[in-house]
Amino acid sequence: MIWFDGLDLPLVSHLDAIFFEQFPGDDMQPVHGHNISEAIYGGRATRPQLGNPAVPPTYSPLLTYRYDDTNKSLGALLTRLNTAMVSIEYVNPVTGASVLPTIGCHAHRIAEGQRSAARREVASSIFVVFRGSGDSVIDGTKFEWSAGDIFVVPSWACVEHHANVESDLFSVTDKPVLKALGLYREHTESLPQEVTGSFEGRRQQLISATG
Repeated sequence: MIWFDGLDLPLVSHLDAIFFEQFPGDDMQPVHGHNISEAIYGGRATRPQLGNPAVPPTYSPLLTYRYDDTNKSLGALLTRLNTAMVSIEYVNPVTGASVLPTIGCHAHRIAEGQRSAARREVASSIFVVFRGSGDSVIDGTKFEWSAGDIFVVPSWACVEHHANVESDLFSVTDKPVLKALGLYREHTESLPQEVTGSFEGRRQQLISATG
């Protein structure tokens, strides 16, 4: 099992906008049921009509995004587009915006033996390898990965991904903030990067040190 928290705490802290509010009263927050948000908002390509809705929340009211749905969407895209890598974004089912105003969440699938185009964007991303194995080249440095690994792509760093077997990656990004400020841009390179070095993590160093 992998538990990964993607937080906007550094950004909110620098903006001096952190608040903590205790639940009113002495009791714990009551539980009114299970998987309620999924029952209301979980339908694919549907949006519930709830009578007189309040102003749509800036965060997603759907609390669970199932991998079964992600798997079907990525599989259909990869088959239809016949490309090296496909991606989807998890969105607010009411507004179609990102799941949070400060954090975007994406899932990516890389076809076996394929390499994605090298691209840059004004946004930083954290990638979690859900399944598969391969490597990513980030500004000329090769990072090998397999299921459970986590790596970071800084803003405007050139990155391309390669899969030994069909692989799924999950990523969180600060792209929504930069788009809201009108500062986002992206660029796809015409040629693959030249690999100038390889990252050796602590695990590899320990193995090397112990023989």
